[in-house]
Amino acid sequence: MSEKGQPLSSPLFAPAYRASGLLLHVTSLPSPYGIGDVGPAALSWIDRLAQAGQSWWQMLPLGPTGYGNSPYQSLSSFAGNGLLISPDWLIEDGLLGASDCAAPDPAPAARYNSPTLPLLR
Repeated sequence: MSEKGQPLSSPLFAPAYRASGLLLHVTSLPSPYGIGDVGPAALSWIDRLAQAGQSWWQMLPLGPTGYGNSPYQSLSSFAGNGLLISPDWLIEDGLLGASDCAAPDPAPAARYNSPTLPLLR
């Protein structure tokens, strides 16, 4: 409520504003590296959403995961998960060589290291 007792309205959304979107975690995007990342596949996903008339992409938290590898059990509310950095963009920027990121064919299942869970095989 405002100081005058009136409800606050957001200038971003008009009263009749309606939109739709989808929930998809970044790790669900296709990738030759085992899990999706914030890279070319993410940009392609955004383009597909726009082509389908969707306005929003809701994603789960992107922080480093803690117990049980749940995105809701993040070890930090400020840090990003290093697993979500795009190897393709690191290669493009010259920070890694293509051989540094060569994934076996087919890509293995994601292996999240956790002291409480066995590694997936």
